[in-house]
Amino acid sequence: FLLKNLFPEILEIQKTLAEKESYLDSILRSSVDMAIAATDQNYKIKYYNPMAEELFGYAFMDAIGQTVQEIHVRENVDPARFVRGIKAGKETGEHKYSVQKGEGDSLQFMESRVSGIWDSERQLIGYVLTSRDVTEYRMIMQSLKDALEEAEAANRSKTLFLAHMS
Repeated sequence: FLLKNLFPEILEIQKTLAEKESYLDSILRSSVDMAIAATDQNYKIKYYNPMAEELFGYAFMDAIGQTVQEIHVRENVDPARFVRGIKAGKETGEHKYSVQKGEGDSLQFMESRVSGIWDSERQLIGYVLTSRDVTEYRMIMQSLKDALEEAEAANRSKTLFLAHMS
């Protein structure tokens, strides 16, 4: 009660900030095809959306506080390679990479991008990792490539046959 009377502006600012946080969280959680994880400068996860839970296999509460490297180790991503990419991302603003996980029929391909999070003074304060499952896309592209190779082989056979006939 006393706080409300003494500091109404502070309470209004807190309310506005809470509304903005809820608004942004709703946007990030609604991403149905993009996994989003935000980290601090030490790559410890601070935010993790539902698609990240699905794609990486960690529940929100299990992921928070872990490093991205710890999650990627489970996916057989070389941690040194990941850190090299992060360092490159510091210089260029982003780093793109792909991840292959699983074996045989459960092979899964992901494309990821790491970008910096900057404060108002342009100081790097963390990273945003966005990832997308591209397994189906890669399978379609491979099918198209195989079909093209078959068509080219058939065309070569036809050309050779016609050359022999004439």
